[in-house]
Amino acid sequence: MKILSRVIAVLCSRRTPVTGFMALFAGMAMDAPGSGKSTGKWMFVLSMMAAPFALLGAVIFCWKSIIAGDYARALGYCALGLIPFALAMLLLQFNWFEKK
Repeated sequence: MKILSRVIAVLCSRRTPVTGFMALFAGMAMDAPGSGKSTGKWMFVLSMMAAPFALLGAVIFCWKSIIAGDYARALGYCALGLIPFALAMLLLQFNWFEKK
């Protein structure tokens, strides 16, 4: 558990700067005319904009938990930091971008 939590914390820490670039490009989902009325696109953009903050907070709390010796909680924090990405992937998978 100790090694797994440290490896996942390092991986999440290295992914944090990349999420900033992903958030910058998320606005391109709203590029098409009339896409401002699509709830799925708004959810996608907002989840990608929240991703850097969620992952950064998760990484901070994860490392605090690792220092305190609570490795199970550290894994939980890393999992919570990935929720915006999971939401974005669900939106892409089920094609909720279509206006109905």
